[in-house]
Amino acid sequence: MNRESFLLLALGLAFLLFLLCLWLKRLKRDQTKIVSQDLTSKNKLLSVKKSETYYSKKYGIAGRPDEVKEECGEWIPYEFKSSVYKGRVYPAHIMQLAAYCLLIEDTKGYKPSYGIIEYQNHREPIYYTKDLRANLLTQIKKIRNENPEEKDLPPVCEDTRKCRHCGYAWYCHTEQKRLF
Repeated sequence: MNRESFLLLALGLAFLLFLLCLWLKRLKRDQTKIVSQDLTSKNKLLSVKKSETYYSKKYGIAGRPDEVKEECGEWIPYEFKSSVYKGRVYPAHIMQLAAYCLLIEDTKGYKPSYGIIEYQNHREPIYYTKDLRANLLTQIKKIRNENPEEKDLPPVCEDTRKCRHCGYAWYCHTEQKRLF
């Protein structure tokens, strides 16, 4: 094999390698790309706002949506689930998304008309209706009014690092005036 043939072969292989890299890059991008679903004919993605933690003193709740996108002048919360959609959206997922809508409404002064729950294989719009909002507020009040009985409480722990992750920390804080 002469030198010209060798260079031509090397150049051809380099070109094929380049095409393979481009194809792999495009394949990876297509696999990770979330295809936008038109929920209404006017929905055009304007910008994406990185998620922040929202706090509502009025309702006594806080939360951080996975993502908040501005679509047609509305801030829309997104919640990404690692599970696969199995024909229905779980009520707890709907309440979680409704809480994000309520937080955006209370902190930004704007009521989102819907939010998105995105499973691995499905995207589901959840419309933030008056009924859903009322149901959420009822659930918040119900949780606030629940008082665990003394027998249900774990023993008081002196290691306050453990308290930060305890489901009864709010109760201990209220009853025993603990400061964390």
